Amino acid sequence: MASSLKIMGARSQNSTSYLAARHRLVALDSLTLLPVVAEWNYEGETVSAINSAFTDIHPEKKLYARAAGYMGRVPLNPANIDGNLFAAVARKNDGTVTSWGLDSCGGVPPVSTRNHDVISFAGFNQALCALNDEGQVFDWGFETGEGGQLAIPDDIAGLRDIVSIRGAKNAMVALRATGQVVAWGSETPAAIVPAEIAALTDIVDIVSSDDAFVARRATGHIVAWGSGEYGGSLSAEIALLTDIVDVQSTFSAFAARRENGQVVAWGNSAQGGQVSAMVAELSDIKDITGSVDTFVARRATGHVIAWGVNAELSAEIALLDDIVDVQMTDGAVILLRANGHVVAWGDVASGAALPTALSDVVALTTSTNSVAALKSDGRVVGWGKYSTEGLLLELQNIAAVYANRDSFFAINADSELVVWGNKGSGGNMADIPTDLQGNISYYAPVNNLKVMGARSSHVTMKRLVALDNEILVPVEAKWRYADEDSVFTGKYFTDTRWAKRLEVSINNSDPIVLNALNVTCQQLAYSAINNDGKAVGWGYDDSAGFNPTDIRNHHVLEIGPNSYTPCARNADGQLFVWYGKFKCIIPADIATLTDVVKIIGSGETFVALRANGSVVMWGNAAYTVPPITLTHEIAALTDIVEIYASATETYAALRATGQVVAWGSKGSNSSSLPADIAAMTDIVSVSEGGTDCFVALRSNHSIVQWGKTDNNMALPDDIAVLTDIVEVRSWGWLGGCNVAFRATGHIVAWGDPRYGGVLPENIAAFTDIVDVQSSGTQLAALRSDATIVLWGDAENPRRLVVPEGLSDVVALAGTAYAFAALKSDGTVVRWGSDLVNVADITFIESKLSNICAVYGNPYTTGFCILKNDHSVLAWGGLPTSPVSVWDVPAELQGNISYEASDK
Repeated sequence: MASSLKIMGARSQNSTSYLAARHRLVALDSLTLLPVVAEWNYEGETVSAINSAFTDIHPEKKLYARAAGYMGRVPLNPANIDGNLFAAVARKNDGTVTSWGLDSCGGVPPVSTRNHDVISFAGFNQALCALNDEGQVFDWGFETGEGGQLAIPDDIAGLRDIVSIRGAKNAMVALRATGQVVAWGSETPAAIVPAEIAALTDIVDIVSSDDAFVARRATGHIVAWGSGEYGGSLSAEIALLTDIVDVQSTFSAFAARRENGQVVAWGNSAQGGQVSAMVAELSDIKDITGSVDTFVARRATGHVIAWGVNAELSAEIALLDDIVDVQMTDGAVILLRANGHVVAWGDVASGAALPTALSDVVALTTSTNSVAALKSDGRVVGWGKYSTEGLLLELQNIAAVYANRDSFFAINADSELVVWGNKGSGGNMADIPTDLQGNISYYAPVNNLKVMGARSSHVTMKRLVALDNEILVPVEAKWRYADEDSVFTGKYFTDTRWAKRLEVSINNSDPIVLNALNVTCQQLAYSAINNDGKAVGWGYDDSAGFNPTDIRNHHVLEIGPNSYTPCARNADGQLFVWYGKFKCIIPADIATLTDVVKIIGSGETFVALRANGSVVMWGNAAYTVPPITLTHEIAALTDIVEIYASATETYAALRATGQVVAWGSKGSNSSSLPADIAAMTDIVSVSEGGTDCFVALRSNHSIVQWGKTDNNMALPDDIAVLTDIVEVRSWGWLGGCNVAFRATGHIVAWGDPRYGGVLPENIAAFTDIVDVQSSGTQLAALRSDATIVLWGDAENPRRLVVPEGLSDVVALAGTAYAFAALKSDGTVVRWGSDLVNVADITFIESKLSNICAVYGNPYTTGFCILKNDHSVLAWGGLPTSPVSVWDVPAELQGNISYEASDK
């Protein structure tokens, strides 16, 4: 399994007064669990922070992290758990909030028409308030009903521009998009904004103590109001400062960090309102944390210093220079070190007595009297008044831990909560609302789906990928062919019915509908189906590189070319061909059919499957002497459900009985079945495209093979005994080889050792292979980490090397001696011999963007791309050909789509 970027740690909390907590998140490698330097940015912001850890200052915003060598961005939901003293509130994935805990203090879920698209919440001591994305607020709990002291006044209830909220004991302040603030609450000074402050239009942040608020202005000034004994008034000296960058609080005091690294404090001096002389001299303070009565400052040196009631740290702790986070209970200070260890001082009963052998901690969360440490492996260790004893099994795969006054709330990878603590504040598992479990996610859910990758053909099997269109990483999706009931769930999907539309969906949303395969190729020519349902062609005339004129060229569903000639099937079940030098004229008896459901070709022959379960066949009579024909036994069958072709004019058919039959070119090895395989009744599919061989997958996930056995093409014994194979690919170019995908994510290979038939040991050990494609001489595998590995011909001068730094690959295409990788951003990176005749390859490479699918021509060194603007670009040819860029018919440009427009 390849590694991915893993983010851990709670979003910051906006609870009442000093219980609000600023949290630190970390980026880790999902396999090694070691820190990874990542780029962090909030939704809608271009400014990024670069570090392995990130302090969250906007918990109401979606947060993204990405890192070099890891695919896409990792999206985190805004903070979705908080609380007050007696209740917990959570936002569900549908954007509504629910709550539990003490009924009278907000523990009963709110009933409000505004309870939708909630972006943040805050607490009074005994009530809760939420803000939705329309800028509206609503509250519930103690005294919030009509006429209640905490009920929202009509003038504030009518606002539609509130961007954040912050609560104190009995007051709430809302910051508007205008930079103004409004407040409401009980008869307390904190609930009344002085006129001179209400007139300000440049406020950017609000902080609260138990009965006072401080607002930070864009100018670097601060203003305060509320009870003076709780920090609601400023000294003239502090009021004049213009370089305040952060403010934190205790129960009744505030501390502000200045741009120059100094701090100032005010309010109740006994609870941190006065800095010590030592602290006042410092100019390297990076951040401040407050508890009920103590402030701790972290310095740029990695040391910490404290003032207030619990300011006496030991000499040993004072010497530490690797402190990365500070969290506090009411009586203890808990410090996280860079090495994942924890140190503490203060009241033993409130968290200062640490568990033994505590290590690998990545995040800390505290309540008033307990501590929870999140470890890099997703386990949680809790101590203090409320420990995690007895929760070892439940507390696994945890992404974040939140807290209110007396309880903890952990979100796991299954979008469920594990809670512990005081029942009276939400710490009882039985009290969690039933509709919350499985509906509260740490990572932001996918809201916008994107599908990329080429549809398969009978020559080349392909895998498509479902992506989160916002962050461009693969996501689980539901895949279903039109008019079929069977649904496959996965990030990648192997396309086996390319003549049908394909529906892809997530979260019960309307599906994306992909058109059936609408770009195909033969030697030195291409064929396509435009949005009008007509077949068009371009390329060399000898290979039918022109538009057909047949009156049946309407409502075309499928083009199934052989090596030189395209054959199309329309919605009436009729067939028609158009040809140049190679005249595969449809016999009269087949030309009158109106029930054909599939067409495939090989060499200069075609086979068609009819709705009645029978097959018909024809070819270029001048080329095949005597002509290849169906045996009477096969021609008489009426239970055929699927047909397959090799690269050497041999065919196989799967019957409804689970049996297979084969026929084809006389003298070939794969045109007849061994008796033991002919007797099998559990065949579920057959690989096609191989060199004179077929590989059949059985229902027990083992495989059997018939046909060519030289050049190591015989099925090896160690592969024949496997019973976990889920798919087989075969390639008939040059010597030929086969690859089987196992349920474990491994692959196995056999065939011509010069061209990929021998799998290197390092690649054989990979458990995350999602696709394999061929260039004829080499094989390329796409891994789940969106990187590419190659193996095969090591001596040929055309040997290919993966371009340096290639990443974020979601789909692969191969052609003779060349590869093309489609990246999640819609760009294509190509390498090899496809542009040997192009003097200036920048002409092509400048156009390789906005792409949804890449098709490789297995007969030449050519590629064809389908773009999101409904246009096509094709280039390449034979190494001896002067072809560089193909002249695609003008009537096709803008008239061929990856996604269906008539869903």
